[in-house]
Amino acid sequence: MKFHNRRTSVSTKCKFACRVCRQRHALKSCSRFHDLNTLDRMRVVKKYGYCMNCLAHTHSQGTCFTKTGCRYCGKAHHSLLHIHSRLRKASSREAERRVTDDRHIRQATNSTSSQAVQSLSGSSTSGRDSRIAPITPTTASLTSLLNHNMVTLLPTILVRVENKGKNHQARCLLDSAARMSYVSQRLLDKLGVVCLELDKETICPLTLWATAELSRSIDVTLRVNHRIGTLTPKKSLPDSIKEHFANFILADKFFNVSAPIDIVLGVDVYARIVLDGMYAKPGLPTAQSTLFGIVLYGTFNH
Repeated sequence: MKFHNRRTSVSTKCKFACRVCRQRHALKSCSRFHDLNTLDRMRVVKKYGYCMNCLAHTHSQGTCFTKTGCRYCGKAHHSLLHIHSRLRKASSREAERRVTDDRHIRQATNSTSSQAVQSLSGSSTSGRDSRIAPITPTTASLTSLLNHNMVTLLPTILVRVENKGKNHQARCLLDSAARMSYVSQRLLDKLGVVCLELDKETICPLTLWATAELSRSIDVTLRVNHRIGTLTPKKSLPDSIKEHFANFILADKFFNVSAPIDIVLGVDVYARIVLDGMYAKPGLPTAQSTLFGIVLYGTFNH
């Protein structure tokens, strides 16, 4: 408590405005700076010319007289700029997982191709007619009908976002192929959120709360993207599909309703959201456990 009071008294007497929020306090006392992830904090420090070691703006790191380094690793940077090893490990695990998944897909594809070749070769050597049946109008129409009835579900999460007392539900797309996480300008306008301009990008720190029966939240730093708004699924599915997942706490209880995406959660937060646990049944979407509940993805024939 004494430390808190001392820091408050110093910040109120600060002669210079914080270059992030324009308030009269030091950068290390800025709540908006604290809400950023470590990499974005580094970008702020470099852009506005703060000292990497003590976060002062009156000198550079080369002329800093502060002898205490990072309290986590002892190196010459501020503790708020330290990248924790658990975050490095999480990123490495995610990269390894994606490489492994790609390898498995290639192996499965090669195996399927080999089996198809062997099947055709076996038919030929056994004296059977190895000619491929031509595609008739009947088979073509049947294929079109099957494709017409197939709907692809993408993993979506329904979250609650609040700002200055305003609450709004937002639909998130969990996308491990996206290098960064994004938010639509449409959602920010509804919330009245003020974002931060940084290196020709507009970034916005938000807290996402679960809307399911889970008291969970996650802090994220999002890039503003004006092109987000894809409808998913492309067409709504009947409510009867929910009966197959009645025993699960769903991350998006309206997963079957076609609606626009407000937020894309990319690989930068993917490892913090996805949990162990998966349920798969032929003919149904795959159920994956996450911090916000069960997400569903895959094709569904209705």
